[in-house]
Amino acid sequence: STNFPALDGPFTMKAVFIDDTNRERVVGQCGVFPEPCLLYRNPVNGTSFTANYGGGSGSPMFTAVGPSVNYTTTAPIDAFVGDEENGFFRHASSGSSVISQTVSITLTGVGVVGITGGLPNGATRPVFVLTAPSANTYGGLFKLTRTGSTVTAETAMELFNDAASLSPTESSGVLVAEGRTTEGVSNIFRRNDLIGLTTNPDEAFDLGEDFSAVTADATGLYVATDVGDLAIKRPTGTSWEFRRGPYVQVRDAEVRNGTGLILVGETGTSNNGQVTKVTGATSQTFNPALPVSGVVFNSVCRNSDSEGFAVGNGGSIFSVNTTGTTPVLTRMTSGVTLSLNSVECTGAGSAIACGNGGNVLKFSNGAWAPIAPAFPAARALTGCQVLNGAIYAFGDNTFYRLDSGATSWTQLPSQPQLKHLILRTATEGYIASTPSTGTTDIYRFDGANLTKVFSFSGTLAGGIQIGAKVVYVGPRGLIVEGQ
Repeated sequence: STNFPALDGPFTMKAVFIDDTNRERVVGQCGVFPEPCLLYRNPVNGTSFTANYGGGSGSPMFTAVGPSVNYTTTAPIDAFVGDEENGFFRHASSGSSVISQTVSITLTGVGVVGITGGLPNGATRPVFVLTAPSANTYGGLFKLTRTGSTVTAETAMELFNDAASLSPTESSGVLVAEGRTTEGVSNIFRRNDLIGLTTNPDEAFDLGEDFSAVTADATGLYVATDVGDLAIKRPTGTSWEFRRGPYVQVRDAEVRNGTGLILVGETGTSNNGQVTKVTGATSQTFNPALPVSGVVFNSVCRNSDSEGFAVGNGGSIFSVNTTGTTPVLTRMTSGVTLSLNSVECTGAGSAIACGNGGNVLKFSNGAWAPIAPAFPAARALTGCQVLNGAIYAFGDNTFYRLDSGATSWTQLPSQPQLKHLILRTATEGYIASTPSTGTTDIYRFDGANLTKVFSFSGTLAGGIQIGAKVVYVGPRGLIVEGQ
């Protein structure tokens, strides 16, 4: 232990850093008239702490300190310092001053909360700087490198929750946690300097995102969030791949029967429909089509890259062609004006869609038309599925089946707010029910009866079968699996 120098008033400590030559730095705020300050000493020579100031009284407090892009173990080296308003500084190797440090881009966010170093490369090393997000401003993880006398910054990750923290070292990848303090959930990511910033996704160990859609194929389980982010669990993966996408309220996703992933929903809160194709096996690129004014897409399916469909409010149906990098959308005639909530592709040239008012439509011979016989009740249908030629349609206290060639619908046992039916066979399926706000029951369907198998607090946003497993997703990182 040691005594700090005599200061004119109290000292608030915010961060501590010991560099590769064992020199110690403590940053915070000093004085009766508070100003940002840094305490520095070289214990190898037995020197005491000396105070270094920056900015003067009333200037933002220093909140982070860490290594600079210069590296050596044999001589004094500089350190980087950040403040609570994203100011960025350098503490000179002589230990005598804190001066402003220019970087190549503006650091977004509402204050520097962490600085840590990557693996050295000769006389330099990368440095990671973390800034905090707020309700209205993205925070970020920035990678700083030195080119000659210039410090270059690249955005390695964007953060948008209300809290963030950074691991103190980067030996196997810098760890970043972003928290949603009100909900009590967090995302924990690892960004490895060696894999590059744009050629690979972030690695996620834990996700507290609000999941809104799920799909799967042989390449993995794809989960989208209500703000347009994407998480992928590969078949042999032990953690998630994670990508921040453009701000889109995703409502459905489809990765089967074609190349790339399709996401549909609306652009933020603008009430403009958005269809995005996500391409790339190890580096996901988001390729949105032009927004469609006045449409909110609720569901998407695909028979092939040249034949897919997206449905939404006001009876909207669009064909979706994903043969190119960017989806091509063409409005189709549905013949209905109420919201369509689900679409299911059933093979080349064939699909069904259903929605409010008991509307069930069938696509064949290049056009959409009402199914015959018509659905027996004018109810809001949340979904429809097809298995072995039979059509299943469901909603609030509503569950019916139309067998192939039948002249009437068969009523099945129902439950409140049925949604997300997953049919494995004609005698084994699973469906979710929401009997009350914030509570979900999952039922097993044996072809004739519903049997409750699981209940929990929370709501579901989508479900899929992947291999032998049934997977449901929901808010705050909720994932329910069964087999």
